[in-house]
Amino acid sequence: MSRIDVRAPVVGAAEIDISADPELVWDVLTAFERWPTWNPDIESISMHGDVAAGSTFRWKGGPGTITSTIQEVEPPRQIAWT
Repeated sequence: MSRIDVRAPVVGAAEIDISADPELVWDVLTAFERWPTWNPDIESISMHGDVAAGSTFRWKGGPGTITSTIQEVEPPRQIAWT
C-alpha cells in the first residue's frame, strides 16, 4: 500500500542507496536547517518543533514556499512528510 496521496496537487518521492551508516544518513536528512548546504534546490528552511510526527517545517525551493508536516518518523530508516 502506497503512503503517497496521489491526489495531492504536487507529489514527489525519492529513494536511493547510500554507502554510509544509516545513522549518519539520518543525521544529515534530519538536520533540516542544513538542507541548503547540500541541496541546491532548497534556498531556505525553518523547522518548527522536533523531528517528530506532527512537527512542521517551511522551505523555499524555486518560486514558492512550502509548509510541510512530518507524518512518520522511524529512526534511522524512514522519515515521511506531507
